[in-house]
Amino acid sequence: MQLTIYADKCTYLAANATTTNYDSETFFRLKVATNLHRHPLISVPLSEIPDGAVIKSATFKAYWYDQSVGYDPEGQEVRLTRQRRADWVASQATWNVYKTSNNWGTAGCLNTTTDIDTAYNASTYFRADLDYGWMEWDVKSMVEHAIANSLDFNVLMRAFGADFNNAVFYSNNYATDTTKQPNLVIEYTIPSGWFMFL
Repeated sequence: MQLTIYADKCTYLAANATTTNYDSETFFRLKVATNLHRHPLISVPLSEIPDGAVIKSATFKAYWYDQSVGYDPEGQEVRLTRQRRADWVASQATWNVYKTSNNWGTAGCLNTTTDIDTAYNASTYFRADLDYGWMEWDVKSMVEHAIANSLDFNVLMRAFGADFNNAVFYSNNYATDTTKQPNLVIEYTIPSGWFMFL
């Protein structure tokens, strides 16, 4: 069986605007540059996945649609890392805080003890020649961990490599074509006889 679940929270954190919240935007930005990093945060609810489901595959998808002129991120890594703070608030999160009056362990959601769990990562790479469209990550282990711990799918997105400026993705607020919002595509099975024990 296949299930597509859309993100219900998206924002991004900007190192050059440490107290600004971007939850209302229809996009999120990803950037690598000294003191100008931009880190998207994304959450997808997992309550639609049936109890007892065995995850066969899980793919996170985000639609890349724009890039600042003069920059080509071809071949650069885009990494998702499990975000530890289930209580982050999209309408309040900034570079400094995950919700009002509550600081990240390290600004930008970078503390490996309190903010992110680097045991759970997934990577993909920008395609050649600014070929915009869907980017996909294999997140099976991250989804399995979330389900096992009664969590939603919460991730931090970062880019690695040479400086580039503002790769832009549609967020959960993009209403012109809602099918281009970030989403999880999950393939699963229900073991035979599972419901006999409910």
